[in-house]
Amino acid sequence: MKNIIPFLLLFSVNFLFSQTTRVYYQFTYKPNKTDTLKQTELQVLLFNNERSSFQSYKQLQRDSLISVSLEYKNKSGEFSHNDQNFTKSIINQYIIETNIKEKSLQFTDILGNQISASYQENLNLKWNLENDKMDILNIPCQKAYTNFGGRKWTAWFASDYHSSFGPYKFFGLPGLILKLYDSEKNFDWEVYGIKNYHDSQLYEKNYFELQAFPTTKIEKNKFLKMEQQFKEHPMGNVKESFPDLSGEMLKDILEREKKEIEKNNYYNNPIEI
Repeated sequence: MKNIIPFLLLFSVNFLFSQTTRVYYQFTYKPNKTDTLKQTELQVLLFNNERSSFQSYKQLQRDSLISVSLEYKNKSGEFSHNDQNFTKSIINQYIIETNIKEKSLQFTDILGNQISASYQENLNLKWNLENDKMDILNIPCQKAYTNFGGRKWTAWFASDYHSSFGPYKFFGLPGLILKLYDSEKNFDWEVYGIKNYHDSQLYEKNYFELQAFPTTKIEKNKFLKMEQQFKEHPMGNVKESFPDLSGEMLKDILEREKKEIEKNNYYNNPIEI
């Protein structure tokens, strides 16, 4: 009996630390500075006691499906990309991993649909707490605000949840952030649902990593420079890279690049100015 009690305690501790929480946010945002049209997307925060990851729910679904399919391929030798989940268009493909103890995060994104790149960033957000209270999903919340990325942000956090995480790069409050928006209402995250999972995995490799293409780790300023280059030239320098390319194939590539540039020009309202 004496041996059973320590075992049960050890099991309970391991069970507690192997649990992750998923917070689903409805993300409403204005992609273009002059257009009043807004878009919505479901995003998901996964966290345990010390770490979190944040990304588009569609991306998490797609990459999880690819991971399972690749595992099946290793066993059967068959793999198909025909499923619509593989080819669906995902605007926001970034994944943000946060380490709460180190106050650091890793931002990973797919640039120009050609390369997976990431940068490390240390953040120490200065939050100002206010006395305003309201309920979100019947959960008591308190108001706070901070300045980040050239914008002023208002957050509603729930101290009933002993977690300092939130959507995007926001963390550091004495509770879980359930709602967050900027002063001009260009970006708004609001909790859609919360669920606990008995699973310790926080990060699913992205589309490129699953196919054995490594993520390039670079400094943030270089990342932003590369990001801008891919926005201006999504296909790279096609004519220089493939001098023998001509005819309908070249025309098709240049047409696809033109459409991609038009899309990039429309999405001209970044979260961080």
